[in-house]
Amino acid sequence: PTPKLYTKRPLWAMGNHLLYNFGVGGGGAGADLYGTEPWTFYAKNLVLNFNIVALMAVPSLALTWKRWRLFLALTPMYVTLALFFKMAHKEERFLTMTYPHICLAAAVTLDWILQRTVGSRSAIATFGALVVVACFWCISLSRNAALYHHFKAPLRIYEDFYYSNSSSSFESSSLCIGKEWYRFPSSFFLPEMQAGTLPLLWVNSSFDGQLPQPFGVWPRGLWEVPPHMNDRNLREPSRYHEENECSFLADLTLMHQKEAPPDEKQWKEMHCLPFLDAESSRLPWRAFYVPFGLSNSRNSFGSYCIYRRLAEEKK
Repeated sequence: PTPKLYTKRPLWAMGNHLLYNFGVGGGGAGADLYGTEPWTFYAKNLVLNFNIVALMAVPSLALTWKRWRLFLALTPMYVTLALFFKMAHKEERFLTMTYPHICLAAAVTLDWILQRTVGSRSAIATFGALVVVACFWCISLSRNAALYHHFKAPLRIYEDFYYSNSSSSFESSSLCIGKEWYRFPSSFFLPEMQAGTLPLLWVNSSFDGQLPQPFGVWPRGLWEVPPHMNDRNLREPSRYHEENECSFLADLTLMHQKEAPPDEKQWKEMHCLPFLDAESSRLPWRAFYVPFGLSNSRNSFGSYCIYRRLAEEKK
């Protein structure tokens, strides 16, 4: 439970999460406001991130019904997964609490297979277990490398932006973000200018939901709901600023996007890196990384950039 000191009322965070997302809290609005996916979203996610381990974990409960300690240890995983699979709103991070159980479940299945084929204490069983672990390690390494190489652009360009603009002499500057608001990592990436921390502003884009806003003044901001907030994910016009207030602009340009890229007459590329265009790339190349240029040659990439307003526009 969250300490009452911070919220001024008793609050159970996990309970709030379940009530809101299963439609009996928050006016029943939280279950399908955004991020709604079919059950296959989690199935695909588990196979991508755990590959053979996820598949081996599936039958483990049926294999332990006579081994009560293991049965009771694995049951919470199945209950938790059933709840999250049923929930309309799905996010990858929701499943992290089940990851240790998934590994245990896969080990149970592997042990059961080895016991009934070659004997769990034989040299062949040890070799078989090592082969499974090696396959899992190689596939996982490829997956992690894909996540890094295909999606590293936001963190890298904001890091470059921070170091190249720290202690800048601009008296009036701001960084603006439109549709890419959810990939902005943290205010720690905003450089310190002579007038203070560079302001972050939202500009109008194709996103039609509610954007974040800063907390209120400490400490009341911990428990008070700020003005211009709603629990229906409706657009709040008060969040937006005009583009002419921006000195810098962060945006992603993809091949088939609906929005026009930043106007070259007003903006100049400052920091740019390739970013995977998932809709224009095919499996398995977009999901797993193969070195020696094989993945790069079979995928399509957009350009993730931070732009600087041209000098003549500042005059």
